Amino acid sequence: MRLRGLKDSSLYTLSVSVQSPSALLGSHDPGFIASPSVFNVEPDKFLPPKGALRLTLFFPGKAPIVQKKLWWGDPSCLVRFRPPQDGDGYLTVEPSPGGLKGSVPLSVELRELDIDRDQWVRFEFEPNDDWKSANPIVIGRAVFGLGDDVDYLYNTQEGTTGWDWFTFEWDGPERLVFFEVDLLDRDVITTLKLYRLEGEKGNERLVEYRKGADPTEVRHDDQGDDLLAFKFLTRVLEPGRYYLAVKPNHPSYELRTAVYEAPPYWQPSDSGGVKERRQAARKAIEVAMRYMIDGGDSFFHNTPRKGGLRVRAENPTDETERCLTCHPGHFTMFSVLSAAQQGYRVSNRSQFYWMMDKLYNAMAPFYGHEGAYWTRFDLAPVNGVSRLGHMIALYENYVSGRRTDFPARAGGFPLVAYRERETLPQIGFDGNPHRNFEFDGNRPISDLRVACDSWVCFVEAYRRTGDRKWKEAADHLAGLIRSGRLKDTEDIVEQTKWALYMSNPAFGYVDKMNRALDDLIRANGQEIFRRQQDDGGWLTAEYLDNGQIIPAWELAKQVKKSDPSLIFFTAETVYVLAMSLYHLGEIKSPEEIVSDPRLSRAVDWILTSQKEFGGWLDPKGELFVTPYLETKWALILLSYLFPNDATAKAAGSDPCARDEVCAPEGYLALIDWLDETWEKRAPQQLTQLIALLDAPDPLVRQKAAEAIGRIARDAVDREGLKAAILPLIAGLKDDCKPVWRACAWALRQLANNGIGLDQITAAFRSDDERVRRGITRIFAQYFFHLTEQRQMAENLIVLLQDPDPMVRIQSLKALWRWWYRTTDFDLRRAVERGFLQLARQEEEPLVRLNIAQALHNILDENTVQFFHNWLRVINREEDKEKARKVRIEWVERPLAEGIAEALRDANALAAETILTAFSYFYLRGGVGNDYDFITFYDEDAAKTLAQALLPYLAHPNARIRLRATQAAIAARAAKDVRLLTGLMNRLTDPDPEVRRVALMSLQHPAFPTDYRTVSVRVAER
Repeated sequence: MRLRGLKDSSLYTLSVSVQSPSALLGSHDPGFIASPSVFNVEPDKFLPPKGALRLTLFFPGKAPIVQKKLWWGDPSCLVRFRPPQDGDGYLTVEPSPGGLKGSVPLSVELRELDIDRDQWVRFEFEPNDDWKSANPIVIGRAVFGLGDDVDYLYNTQEGTTGWDWFTFEWDGPERLVFFEVDLLDRDVITTLKLYRLEGEKGNERLVEYRKGADPTEVRHDDQGDDLLAFKFLTRVLEPGRYYLAVKPNHPSYELRTAVYEAPPYWQPSDSGGVKERRQAARKAIEVAMRYMIDGGDSFFHNTPRKGGLRVRAENPTDETERCLTCHPGHFTMFSVLSAAQQGYRVSNRSQFYWMMDKLYNAMAPFYGHEGAYWTRFDLAPVNGVSRLGHMIALYENYVSGRRTDFPARAGGFPLVAYRERETLPQIGFDGNPHRNFEFDGNRPISDLRVACDSWVCFVEAYRRTGDRKWKEAADHLAGLIRSGRLKDTEDIVEQTKWALYMSNPAFGYVDKMNRALDDLIRANGQEIFRRQQDDGGWLTAEYLDNGQIIPAWELAKQVKKSDPSLIFFTAETVYVLAMSLYHLGEIKSPEEIVSDPRLSRAVDWILTSQKEFGGWLDPKGELFVTPYLETKWALILLSYLFPNDATAKAAGSDPCARDEVCAPEGYLALIDWLDETWEKRAPQQLTQLIALLDAPDPLVRQKAAEAIGRIARDAVDREGLKAAILPLIAGLKDDCKPVWRACAWALRQLANNGIGLDQITAAFRSDDERVRRGITRIFAQYFFHLTEQRQMAENLIVLLQDPDPMVRIQSLKALWRWWYRTTDFDLRRAVERGFLQLARQEEEPLVRLNIAQALHNILDENTVQFFHNWLRVINREEDKEKARKVRIEWVERPLAEGIAEALRDANALAAETILTAFSYFYLRGGVGNDYDFITFYDEDAAKTLAQALLPYLAHPNARIRLRATQAAIAARAAKDVRLLTGLMNRLTDPDPEVRRVALMSLQHPAFPTDYRTVSVRVAER
């Protein structure tokens, strides 16, 4: 195809799309199951899809601008480009031999962008695959990018192709700059790198520039070096030219930059009073809020603990997807939400809302206790789930205004844990009375802090439901406050903070003043001041060493007044003392403490200690040296002392907000208006957005869909939003991948708010496979408000039999997530049957990969945490037994029986698919919070599985013997001599990998050695 009359003074978008994706033939040879990243299976067989069509955009005499394979997993391409010369360009689309089912209609559209040359800095465009062809950009202005020139579903060249390069000149004073990549969903990892040129002209080389780098740009726990990815960078820029490389890995993205003076904003030599410190604090708060949100977002997009995905065909494990980890999860979001409580607004909303989605997504129903939810990855059960509920309550009370039952869900497990307790826990997690009752793997957690967060969940549940059980639970727990063990200064501070929350409406948790705890607050305050260090700050014994489990009670005896204080604990302590002094009437406003000689040095120390990357960092005190705990408490303290008001508009308002209600004239102005629309300000605004879903330009359509989704997310005023449902469903058929993905994302936001459920449910039955692809994409992640919509889940089960492999894959991805979140065990059985039925008949390798991973995810519930930690903290034995019984009888045994039945009549391909589920993360227990591989702890369930595995241990196919050998350890609790004998026989297997895995299994400490004596006849049988 000739593209006539192109001009090198213009930018163009080119869209190419196959109208019937499933008309493109299969991607790999039969039998292929390769998992290159998260599941780490046979990377040598990580082969690219063959591709049915080869697309090339080129100009005569020049290197091709774009080359890409199109196949059923990626049937389209959208690229923005600048012609290298005036004249004609050429587009070729050539079929691969045997790659088509007859003729395949193509849609091809070329559009010239209506923008001036000085506006090019706002758009990514090809060619820009190396630093020499980098696009010019301007720091502080958003750049709209496309990454659709690499394979969408199964990119085997990740990291070697698809880089977008940008360049800019920084000629101003030294400044802190945040570099952010904005995405709707974080499907796969994204990377940013910043460089400068060094060397003589003609012999230059790129050198990575790291001044002002965030210290968390390090290898995450058990994250392979080749998977390190940071979608957020902090850098302090000096004058000069820079080159920024972006590996987007997503069809569309936005590159955003924010410029700040580099902290700190208060120097030891500065003079002034409250006003001057307030100004410095507000600058510090603005930077710290953005840093904390970006840090958490970047960490979790690169899902830790072998969770980072290289290809979209993969699934993360459930543990890694839901895990919050205290540092980048709890610490970041609790502090930002606390600042929001004080009137500060979030500027990087995309990252903030994605992190909030992660918080809402973390809980799943606990077993045996209606209304109780758990976060199975948590070593410290009550701490994790109650802190989660506290954060969600802050969000709903001070940001969204949309109140849900999630704080009550978070309170359900603490309700069981504290039931009939006469005191707060009096022993440690390991039986040592000197230790705290819960331990999160990094530091013990104050029993009083855990109780405080639980009390908040009870209070918020009562506010939302009016159910008196919550009030009674809150009153009961409040009555235990004086029974808590005061083992160190942290316990005294936490007890005081909880007492203040329960005493004064000014702190946001009670409706009327209560003076019953004033004696405790006053006495604790005096004791805390008595423990102040010579430098004006505070420290506590639990953080005197970087070790994991330390004898804090012994170290506390060695503390001297001259020892240096800790930033995090000083900030927390000053925060509590400021609240105490205010509550007791000793000061009229919190900021008065900057004139109090007992506290002024500590406040100034916090202000002067902010690092140039935007956060605070203690030199000791944590197993992981990260800035999140320190920044958390510095941010909470400063925002409490200096709350936002009308005089602080620059620090407290959203710098991206626009006041226009109507769409402006001009292409770039329209794009910016759509990109910056977050709230509905008038009915005509929504009407215009819906109309723009039919705009000729794909970026306009994409941004219109995103704007509707943002407006709908937590809208309390939902008027008019239902009108967007059908146009968005129609948009699922869009030829451009960024558009239909944005429509699916917007429909998720609407559906999560209860809007358009009937229309979305009806669309499952569409005759158009593109609509079915889009509908299943709604459930790609974070559909937490939809898990009670059983009809949608049943529709997804039906779609496991869809003729389109992409629909089957996306249904599998949605259903294993649904399995964890439903309280309906009949629905769980239906999901399990759907997976196993598909395993019996599926031949497409990438669908089989997803069946195996979906099965793995529902089998690998990390039940060692359930039995060893979650049951441990429940007070009553009958409540423990009830939970244990439901887990065994309604989860373990049905799963074992279903898998055994499927294996009994499986052909070789089906058997390999099912058994592969047991091979992922083989013997990886101990990684992160996932302390266990797949295990059937119930003896009856283990026997059922063991019986089914026996024939496969001697199967003639070596691959199946290997999978069965890997699966055998999941049934070890059966203590079946025949299983042991089968594994021992594999020690002489002709296949060396089978021999190696058999030896690993038998040598693993978890494998039992206390087998019962049985007759030779039984052993032989």
